[in-house]
Amino acid sequence: LDFKTQVQEWKNILIRGNDEALFKKHHDAFLAEESSVQEHLTRIRQMLAKDDGAQQVIGELDALAKSHQELGNQYKAALATFDKTDPESGKKINGWFPAFCIMHLAEAYQLVAVC
Repeated sequence: LDFKTQVQEWKNILIRGNDEALFKKHHDAFLAEESSVQEHLTRIRQMLAKDDGAQQVIGELDALAKSHQELGNQYKAALATFDKTDPESGKKINGWFPAFCIMHLAEAYQLVAVC
């Protein structure tokens, strides 16, 4: 759920980010959700580490955590191009994020279902 909320906050930045207060609100929320996702992945990994038969799932979970971290880096790079004075700025940088998120969100659901 945190990941879904993180994606929504990204979209909120792109849609409402031309207003400084809304940009800050949604940016802060995005970063909080990003942190929450990483914390949940770490907790799940710690629980699975107690199970000797869970090594494959742990490897997949580690890959997901790394991908999520890379996503954060890509987000920050894309956000650097966001022009708060340009009402069309959000449309210019929106394209890459949803497809990446959908792919990894599906992976996350599969891993959580296994746990």
